Amino acid sequence: MKCLNKFLIFAAWPISCFTQANALLTEDKIEQVDHYIQSYTDLNYFSGSVLVAEKGKVLLSRGYGYANLELDIKNGDHTVFRLASLTKQFTAMAIMQLQAEQKLHVDDTIDKFLPDYPNANKITIHQLLNHTSGIPDYLRNPSLANYLSTVHIPVSIDEKISRFKDMPLFFEPGEGFSYSNSGYVLLGKIIEVVTGEAYEQVLQKNIFDKLDMQQTGRDSFNKIIKHRADGYLATPEGLINDDYIHPSSFYSDGSLVSTITDLYKWDRAVKDSVLIPKELTEKMQTPADKNNAYGLFLFPAYDKTMIAHDGMVNGFQTYMTRVVEDDVTIIILSNVFGGSSGVISLGIEKLIYDQPVTIPTERKEQAATQEQLQAYIGKYNVFPNYDVEVKLDGERLKMEFPKDVIPVMENSHLHYEGEERFFFKHIDDYFTFVKDEKGDVTELIWNASATRALPAKKIL
Repeated sequence: MKCLNKFLIFAAWPISCFTQANALLTEDKIEQVDHYIQSYTDLNYFSGSVLVAEKGKVLLSRGYGYANLELDIKNGDHTVFRLASLTKQFTAMAIMQLQAEQKLHVDDTIDKFLPDYPNANKITIHQLLNHTSGIPDYLRNPSLANYLSTVHIPVSIDEKISRFKDMPLFFEPGEGFSYSNSGYVLLGKIIEVVTGEAYEQVLQKNIFDKLDMQQTGRDSFNKIIKHRADGYLATPEGLINDDYIHPSSFYSDGSLVSTITDLYKWDRAVKDSVLIPKELTEKMQTPADKNNAYGLFLFPAYDKTMIAHDGMVNGFQTYMTRVVEDDVTIIILSNVFGGSSGVISLGIEKLIYDQPVTIPTERKEQAATQEQLQAYIGKYNVFPNYDVEVKLDGERLKMEFPKDVIPVMENSHLHYEGEERFFFKHIDDYFTFVKDEKGDVTELIWNASATRALPAKKIL
């Protein structure tokens, strides 16, 4: 990339021309990253803001796509997004700050703060933080149907807890791992009990104000939040406005909003132990039996250690990671649920570490005969109690999803690409049908946004 102090098309912030001696991220590599993200944006697979930094220097910080499609307002580095589960690391930090003040300890059982909660004398704060408490996630069945029916109305923290408190434990506390939003709701309640203040006030005073995170806070339906993005849903027919969800539907498990620039301030503060002593930062980032730490996950990649978390909520997907050894940070905030932010995050990492990536191109539909299409008709099991049905609709196949799970995708047309492969027009998913030696279709492989392949056996 030639360094001419120019702004890129659609960019709200220039690509930095700064390079360090022995820098991992060269100017050419940052240009490749930008081109890679833009290629997804051009196909309407991505909309959001992305920040990439190395050793304290921001090298890419800009928006892609639109914060509001109806008003033609573009995303920028100042655009505010719902963080979803990125909220959890802030909740964990608030708990560690209270430990630093000797107001609690992560080894305390939660009956000290929530005496009426079932099994509270067996569950520790530590187990809530790293998802080893055994408390069921309220977003999972059978509570999911109840949750979906109430997301449009305000709910108090105590009402929220009452919806899952009587569900039996998945396992004895400390004897397993199961990701639990419910556990982080309880952590928020503990913060309020200990401090006598509202969860959002504690975070504002102890984290956001101290780090000058001026565009970060708890989401609010009534409050005017400057530069707030609208949330969209990617469907096979194009982007639509995602369903409304009241901000109180999430709490200390996923209620915050922020920007890529504020999150980088947070990233630096966590790395440098600005808010808590170093030994507590190390405790926060120490995984349990697997890769589950406090509001974070640690995993190996490219012979490095990644500290990361992602998030999903109506209209938004988020991702944040730091490569420990190289001090490289990647922050992706997207206002499209079902878009390609997951594959983009993996692609950026591959580009940084000189691994090959595939630049997406517009897919071309080929003609298919009725005889060809007939062979694919049937019902396929993706997950337990989750089947999709492939039917013939004129000259194309259509895929029908469970209406209570994805109602906007109940009639999604599949476009033939050749060699048993089909695709959706406006989503970066594709489907490959598998045949046995007799030529009969036995399985459907659902490649979801190029990040994972879901095998679905033909059952009818």
